[in-house]
Amino acid sequence: ASSFDCCLRYTDHVLHPRFIVGFTQQLSNEACDINAIIFYTRKRLAVCADPKKNWVKQAVRIL
Repeated sequence: ASSFDCCLRYTDHVLHPRFIVGFTQQLSNEACDINAIIFYTRKRLAVCADPKKNWVKQAVRIL
């Protein structure tokens, strides 16, 4: 798979939802190797998160 615009690993940090302005979902059956939620922060950073983690599920529900 191409690593262009793909998450290759997950963040170790928990992001508070107030710092997140949006998200997209990455699926491993597309061009990328892993499933991920890509959060976009107010500082325009893209953060790759594990969709199985509770904090990720909660943040997606809030958004």
